Amino acid sequence: MKKRLTLFSLLLFFTMTAMAQTLVDGIYYNLNGSDNTAGVTSGTEYSGDIVIPASISVDGVDYSVTAIGVDAFKYCSGLTSIEIPNSVTSIESASFAYCTSLDSIYIPSQVSEIGSWVFAHCDSLSTIIVAPDNSIFDSRDNCNGIIETNTNTFILGCKTSKIPDSITG
Repeated sequence: MKKRLTLFSLLLFFTMTAMAQTLVDGIYYNLNGSDNTAGVTSGTEYSGDIVIPASISVDGVDYSVTAIGVDAFKYCSGLTSIEIPNSVTSIESASFAYCTSLDSIYIPSQVSEIGSWVFAHCDSLSTIIVAPDNSIFDSRDNCNGIIETNTNTFILGCKTSKIPDSITG
């Protein structure tokens, strides 16, 4: 029993040191010490104009901001705009769901993963633009949506999206 408790304690310690949540300049992050990356996480009612930095420093350690986590900005009805840095590679499920004041979004070139329901119930969202040099997604023909380039599939849109004739899926 004592060996199990010690093993469990060690496992818990390593799990907690590998992933810790912290607040930096009004934004909550999950920190991953094993690769010095950070992901934006929920933690407060974000509002106004938010600029996510490409990196943050916590206790003298620099972390690259690589993800916007599941539900990170969900229900932030006062969020009006967000600037996502090129360091972000993943925008996870429902990260902007119910952001009813969010008007437009620009998906940077390094984003290679976009979860489901990312912009669900974003009633004011009228513009979605993908960086022209993104190799995974595009928003061709000013469609105001996100197309998975490789499969030629329209995956996300907004109230003004127009599906281009070139879409097959």
